[in-house]
Amino acid sequence: MPLMRNKLNPKRLRASLISFAAIVLVIFGRLFFLSITEQGVSTRKVLPEFNNLFTRETQSKLNIPVNYESKYESLSSNYYYNNKYYLSVRSFFVPKNTSIESLISVKNRNPFLTGGTFSDSNSDFLEMGFKLEKTDSIRKIDLYLDGDSITTVAKNDRMICYYLKAKSFYMYYNGTNSPNIKAEAKHDNTPVSIAFLKKNNKIYLLMMDIKEAETMRPDLLYSLINK
Repeated sequence: MPLMRNKLNPKRLRASLISFAAIVLVIFGRLFFLSITEQGVSTRKVLPEFNNLFTRETQSKLNIPVNYESKYESLSSNYYYNNKYYLSVRSFFVPKNTSIESLISVKNRNPFLTGGTFSDSNSDFLEMGFKLEKTDSIRKIDLYLDGDSITTVAKNDRMICYYLKAKSFYMYYNGTNSPNIKAEAKHDNTPVSIAFLKKNNKIYLLMMDIKEAETMRPDLLYSLINK
């Protein structure tokens, strides 16, 4: 007696394949979404909040920045200025009535406390790491500078600006035991400028170093800021 074979209904087969494909798309879409959420999102556009920190003349010489934000890192914008300098901007909330002088403490020796996981953001002359720990609000910043020609370019009730020929520098937020930002010069005497600008209940961190230029005026970053 011949064996009976079950014939597949073409409509049922097509429906099964469509259902299977939909499930696969949902799974991969979810994985893609989680990947983006974990790794962060990079965009290339002008952010007025950051651009307006600079004079109009400066803005005309800034490229369209690369912006980055993730669940681990606060929003940052990274520019080239005049195609010769790297310029990075970050912002944090601070207590509204806190003076900028009470927020920033500058020291000449890093305590060399270790720990934490960092994302790399290297330039031609600096090896930089940003701690993968999102900090939206800041009460205190400890800044450790190591290098020559350390200069306070400006210091008033809304801005502090430093310049140095760097070997390294480190920043610690809110008294943490490991640096939130660490930077080491690939070559000694790399010119670096660091500025803190307070506006209302935010403080903006601006960092500048060289790209194509051979040197940098100590007051260059200060001169670019919209005062």
